[in-house]
Amino acid sequence: MSPNKLWARLMGAGVLVVLFAVFGCGGGSEGDPSTDGDNDGAEVMPCSIDLECDPDEICGLDGFCIPNPDGDIDIDESPIDGDDTDKPGDGENQGPQIRVPENVQFGAVLIGESRPGSVTISSVGTEDLIIGAAEILQEADDFIIENPIVDAEPVTLAPGTSLTLQIEFTPSYGYAANNPLQIASNAANGALAMVLLQSEYKGTSVISFEPSELLFGNVRVEDPGVTLPLQICNAMAAADGNKAIAITGLGFKFPGTVPHFTLTSDIQPMPQKPYYLNPEACLEIQVTYDPTEATFFPEQHENFVIVDHDADQEGDLPATGRNEVLAAGTANQNSIYVYPNPIDFGLREVGTQDAVNLVIQNQTVGAVEVKSMQLSGNHCEEYTLYLGDHQTFPFTLTDQETITDIGVGYAPLNSGPDQGCKLIIESDLPGASAYTRVSIEGAGAPPNEKPVARVARSDRGADITQPIDVAANATAPQRRIALYGDISYDPDEDYPLQYKWTVIAPPESQSDFLPSVTDPIVTYTVDWPGLYTIQLVVTDTKGAASNPKTVLINYGSDEKIVIDMEFSCDGETNVDLGWRAPNGLTCSDSTMTAQRTCNLGDYGFPIVSNNTTMCDEGHRETIVHTNASDGAYIIKATYTEDCSGELPLVIPICLGHENANITVRIYVNDDIEPRWTRTTTLTEEGQTREWSINKVGGAWAAPQP
Repeated sequence: MSPNKLWARLMGAGVLVVLFAVFGCGGGSEGDPSTDGDNDGAEVMPCSIDLECDPDEICGLDGFCIPNPDGDIDIDESPIDGDDTDKPGDGENQGPQIRVPENVQFGAVLIGESRPGSVTISSVGTEDLIIGAAEILQEADDFIIENPIVDAEPVTLAPGTSLTLQIEFTPSYGYAANNPLQIASNAANGALAMVLLQSEYKGTSVISFEPSELLFGNVRVEDPGVTLPLQICNAMAAADGNKAIAITGLGFKFPGTVPHFTLTSDIQPMPQKPYYLNPEACLEIQVTYDPTEATFFPEQHENFVIVDHDADQEGDLPATGRNEVLAAGTANQNSIYVYPNPIDFGLREVGTQDAVNLVIQNQTVGAVEVKSMQLSGNHCEEYTLYLGDHQTFPFTLTDQETITDIGVGYAPLNSGPDQGCKLIIESDLPGASAYTRVSIEGAGAPPNEKPVARVARSDRGADITQPIDVAANATAPQRRIALYGDISYDPDEDYPLQYKWTVIAPPESQSDFLPSVTDPIVTYTVDWPGLYTIQLVVTDTKGAASNPKTVLINYGSDEKIVIDMEFSCDGETNVDLGWRAPNGLTCSDSTMTAQRTCNLGDYGFPIVSNNTTMCDEGHRETIVHTNASDGAYIIKATYTEDCSGELPLVIPICLGHENANITVRIYVNDDIEPRWTRTTTLTEEGQTREWSINKVGGAWAAPQP
């Protein structure tokens, strides 16, 4: 029934509704069951606003209680949510009123899959809403109403109730579907309500082929044909959208021209509707090469064609198009077989040498005499023929014999492709079979450039060009240096790079690179005053290593003086080393901190090591002063403990006195051998010996008594 006819019927129903409200709901005289509108003589109970029908019945348009026409229709008798203007009886929505959504979005759905949806129809007026029909306009099978309302079975919604239509969307074609749902009713605010059912198809579909060419190689005429698979795929990732590819044709570009190729596919012949490829889906077909006659040069070839697909193209090309895949092969009969054929060296670095060994086989029945082998063409200067044990011609290939000691070398002289050279094998085979031709090609690439190692102090920072200075009194975080080697690069872009860090540190240093010496970004903590030389070398994927990148770290300056005192002792004998600055402050056992440093004010922070209090724990003490200012300094040795031993009793008893023989060695900067050595002997506790050493103009003078 057309929408106009539906509306005409509903207008009549609307008149009846008014009569129900004023005169009762009988279609004829009240209480006359013969006038129930059905003309079947059955007794049907009239209904009115004061008399309800049975639970399984509704009040029909003719004024009598009738069975519920469709058990699938879900009528919700709960009040309609919304603002006050939508509630029955508020004085604004007089008469029957309808509320429906403007649209229902089904989103993106793959072809062949389904997605449910729903449309809720609400009665928001003061009188019953009668829905005569709901139908989807425009002819399409994509949207289906699972619990339809038809004009023969209208549905009545009391004020404040609603019903829900269940709709299923199953796309059958690769584009957006937008179909209006038309609802005919007696609503005063719109007899024909429209709800737009919408779907979408997003993303970009890209057709791809694996392999990109069907190369059958050499096939003997007498042998069975060779079949290769070809996959036609929608290369778009499923996560990026749901655009399907519609394939409307498969075949050869010039059918019948080269009868040696045949196509096998489950979808041949093409159905009336396109074959759809959803994202990440593939269609596999089979192409067979079964030559019936021998050919040597050129190859037999045919273009397999996929026609009229709707994959998106680059630029402004139309959505539909043709894609071609080359199918090529060579038919052999009474021939010499050569593999590989053609010989393709690909991209090789200029100045390097590469070679390919050939498989050469006699495919005839009986012996074949090889008269010559040579490179022929205008561009053969980069290629070399290696004949192995077959230096003398002619030589014989026995029945089905295969040789593998003959090869072709390639040494590109310049950048760019090198083509146009062929290996020609002449034999005593008859006719065209006497010559076997193998094409040779390659391309020269510029010599590999070394990568460049660079180091920055921060992420994507500038390359370090100056030494890094770390103050002598720097805290632990300040002594932790971050080094970013990931700003290194390779001019040839042969990534990823490999990293190798090394360090030359003061001998006393125990620090190492974190997290490892092969990470692009590392941290290094300077833990002993002096000069640190850190180097980074990066290597590209072709094995080319960069020149070392050197970073210098000065911890407490590269200038330092080391006073190393060694003494002989026994028992509790101990000697204390002292170092007094020009301002009178002293570094010794009694003044050093828990971190074994001394505060000499403006003259810096010397570090004490090898310090001991018991003779049996060691007999050496060292003071290192970095970045010392000019002035007169004093080296002092003090005999602090004087006892040669104890009896093994509870109360210690000193057994006697012991001389302390003292050797003081003085090193400046990175001296390997001491610059000065001073010796002395102290005989009893409390004795001292001092040496004065001056620094003038940054240079240390020899110590004086």
